[in-house]
Order: sequence, then C-alpha cells, then structure tokens
Amino acid sequence: MYYPTKAFVSLVAASVGLMSLSVTVRHAASARRFVKRREILLYLCLATYMCFLAVAQGNTKPGADEAKKPGGDSEELGCAGVKRADVQPGKTISNIMPIFSEIVRSPCPDGFHPVYQKTNGGFYIFEMVLKGETVDEWTQMITVTGTQGNAENQNDTARSRLDPKANVFRNACPDTFAAKPLGPTTISGHPAFVAWISCGSATRGGSAHSESALIVSIKGTKDYYTIQWAESGPASNHPLTYDEAKWGDRLEKMNPMQICPVEPAPYPNCISKKPVTSIPVVTPVFSELVRFTPPEGFAVAREDAQDTRYMREMVPEGETVEIWTQMVTLKGDKGLSADPKLSPQLYLEKFEGNVKGWCGDAFAAKEIGPTTISGHDAYVAWMSCGTVKSGAWTQSQSFVIVAIRGTNALYRISWAERGPASSQPVVFDEAKWGDRLKKLNPIRICARIAGEVAPYPSCADQK
Repeated sequence: MYYPTKAFVSLVAASVGLMSLSVTVRHAASARRFVKRREILLYLCLATYMCFLAVAQGNTKPGADEAKKPGGDSEELGCAGVKRADVQPGKTISNIMPIFSEIVRSPCPDGFHPVYQKTNGGFYIFEMVLKGETVDEWTQMITVTGTQGNAENQNDTARSRLDPKANVFRNACPDTFAAKPLGPTTISGHPAFVAWISCGSATRGGSAHSESALIVSIKGTKDYYTIQWAESGPASNHPLTYDEAKWGDRLEKMNPMQICPVEPAPYPNCISKKPVTSIPVVTPVFSELVRFTPPEGFAVAREDAQDTRYMREMVPEGETVEIWTQMVTLKGDKGLSADPKLSPQLYLEKFEGNVKGWCGDAFAAKEIGPTTISGHDAYVAWMSCGTVKSGAWTQSQSFVIVAIRGTNALYRISWAERGPASSQPVVFDEAKWGDRLKKLNPIRICARIAGEVAPYPSCADQK
C-alpha cells in the first residue's frame, strides 16, 4: 500500500506489540524516478516478507507504463469490472482476481474504485480508494497483495509473516506507534491472522497526519496474501487507541474474503462458494473470561445471562435454537467450583446420568480424558443418544463436551449434532469429533482485568 508520505514497511511483532520497518524515499523529480523508487519498495517488501504500509513521498502520479487500472475507466466501474448501475441495492460485490497460484476474492465496499495494480516479479499489489480520491491523495484505501512462494514452508505461518524476522526498527513513528494483534482465524480453510497497526503522526507533503490499517494475512496453498483497509486522519501526539466498533465494522465489511483454486473467468466456483471465517471470541462470564473458537459459519442464536447461570448457543447461519443440525454451547454455573469434590470429571459423570434418561438403551459415551486449560482442571467426553424426541421430530443427538473448573465457576463448552434417529447407540467417530474438538481450540480461561474492554487483549493475545 502506498501513502503520499515517507516510505516505510511495517511488520507486526509478537503478542506484546508490533514493530515497523520504514524506508525513506526522497521526493521524485520526475515520473521515471518515482517509478524506480516504487519498484525498489516492492523489492523491500519481498525481502522483509510483507508490505503493510508503504509510503511514497511526493504527489507525482505513477507513469502509464507502471500502473494500470483494472477493467477500464475506474470512475465508471466498481469492482471486478462491474458497473455500479448494474448492481442491485444492498448486494455485496467483490474483486475476484487470479494472483499467482490461486484466486483471491476481496472486498469492494460501496464508494471505492480501483486506482492501481501491478505485478513485479513475485509480488502483486492492487489498490482502491474512495471516489474523488487518488493513489496519492486519499483518506481510506483498500489493498490486496500477493507474495509468491514459501507457503509450503512449515516454519512459516500467517502470523509469522507479521512477526519481525529481520532487523526491524521503528523509524516511522517511534513515539506514536500502536498495534493490536486481533488473533488467528481461517479463510476458506486457510490459516490467517488479523492485526491492526497505527502511526499517530506521520508526514505527508510537509504536513502531519495519522495512518492506521487493519490487516488480514492469509497463508494460501503455495503463496501468501494480505487484504487490508487503511485510513488517514488528523495527526496525534500520542498513539491512537484501537476503536473496536469502527474497525470491527470494517472487518465485517471486508467479507467476503476467499481463497479459491484456479479456474477460468468468471470464476463461478469461487463466486458461488459461500465464504466462511472463524475467529476466536472472548466472552466475560462472571469473574472470568472464556475464550474459544466458534466453527465457521456459526452465529449466536440465543444468550441468557443470569446471576448464577450463563448460556450462549450458536448454530449455523439460517438455523434456529429450535431447528438446527449443529449447535455450539457455552455454559457457566457460578459457585460450583467452590465444591472441592466436584471435579470436571465428576460433573460430566452426573451430566451423563441426565443424558441417559433421554435415550435409554440408545445411549453411548466415550471418555476422552482429563486435561488442563489455562492451568485449570478440565475433562473431555463424548456422549450420544440414538433417539431423542424434539417437538414433532425424532432424531439422534451427539456431542463432544469440555468441562472446565474455573476459579469461581464451572464452565462447559460443547459441540452437538443432530442426525437420523437410531434404535442402536451411535458409534463414536474419532476422526470427526477429534477434528471438531481441535477447531474449538484454543480454549482459555482468563482473569478479568479491571477497566479492560472487548476484545479483552489480555485473554485474546494468550498463546
């Protein structure tokens, strides 16, 4: 991404903070010199694994041989060559473009238009700004980048692409730099990591301004990609504070984000495939915070918080708490952990007795065993009823369940599924339920910190 100020490349550091790498480029005397410096900047991005913020000083426009606007007149076009007049009101449109070995589907929020696109060796970049703004003068910018190769390296991850792997230093804004890692996620089944970075004060054409960006790093099958939304605003003498409401809304508008196998245009499989993303959530329950990762495509269907009991139920989008095929539930019972005899295992054994009453001879169970979560005793088990009556329906119901003894409460996280009724006990599928248990992780129990608000970084940033 290119800002009309000093050039610098920012890398995200580990959970305690992120660091930035910056490179200063003097004002270009001509379009040819501007192009040369911009290409040098691309090589710097490759050398340091990633460009987050690349700032080019001066107001000289890219030369015609350097930049090309995708699809024709960018004032007339929206994204992916789609005319805005042809788009139904309220319908989301996207950029869908082949980048090296895969197809990347990225956001095209209303009001943005493409202004720059270039492939330089193993690096690709595409930029969009608000209508009426340019690649040199903008208040908001959406950027998609691709870096070819290295995704097959097992030691390289979506997060490590944001971590300092070279001699990183903070030249850009050492006194006003701020960053927040928002955590891991998956995009089209590919590992990804989300972070926010900011400079309270940078220089543009002799005047100071702030620059902030929300970045999604994605590890593709062979290549790495980033999708980011940046903004420029008034300068600040202090580091900017992460605005959860604003950036959370922008993260939501960045969807659909997808990585798809290569196919001929107009990429029907990528367009028709529903994008799904899973992001760890941190929920305050009584005196503690509970963190786990909801499955892709699930949404909260019901939440009930009382003085001594808490419950949240999540089902696949389009389903309800009455009619569902799968359900993830978080429950908390305040005060139960005060009983020294009530271990997580004993708690599940008592719960098992209740489940047996639902289904009699069609009951099945599998003890997966004890574990520890954030230093707290926990126990994992699987239970099933071959036949359960729910309203007018008769079906099977099975679930994997994690019981955790917190400091002041006992918590339960379960992933349930309904299926065809069976007069015989359902057989435990180790591969399926093991995979679902893995997807719920990382599960954490954290102490609440006075004054801390969502997204509760003390818990969200825990490894």
